[in-house]
Amino acid sequence: MFTPEPWARAFLRAMPSKTAEDDALEILALYCRAGLMVPGEITGLNDARRFAGIIDRSLEKAGSPDVLDAAQYARNFFLLMIRKGCLYQYKKITARIRKIIDEKRGTVQAVLEAPFEPDAGFIESVQQRLLEKTKARKIELDFCLSPELIGGFRIRMGSVLLDGSLKARLAKMAFDFGGERDIKKRGRI
Repeated sequence: MFTPEPWARAFLRAMPSKTAEDDALEILALYCRAGLMVPGEITGLNDARRFAGIIDRSLEKAGSPDVLDAAQYARNFFLLMIRKGCLYQYKKITARIRKIIDEKRGTVQAVLEAPFEPDAGFIESVQQRLLEKTKARKIELDFCLSPELIGGFRIRMGSVLLDGSLKARLAKMAFDFGGERDIKKRGRI
């Protein structure tokens, strides 16, 4: 079974500049997505050399030196992933790298699900409440439209789900009144 932890730790351990972590991670994800769009299986030294040439030609046109350093670092890591045959695990690796970076910075990633788009004031109040509850330094809150919720909202933070939706409240009321068996039989929840 594949474990992304050693790959993520290796990526962060050899990073030339800690300020370039985010850039290098985003560039690595771009390289991996582009590499997987190529038809056929991509593994081994020959494929790595072929991709190195393509990436090197594109890097010649890169802008700032900081981004160029991050791109070259991501290039080398990408080529290592190809040589070791784990390119197809890039989502697990990049997700683990992101989680390690966020933990180090005290950042919590969260997704707010609601049946309609909330206003900015509501989003700010949710972020403030989450900051108080999690003791994190920063909350990065994304929004996801979920019309099936009817009303209320859900917040997902990793494996934690805070469910304040109308659907969940109705299900709890039905359970409290002993009607959960009837509702499940009718297939409503």
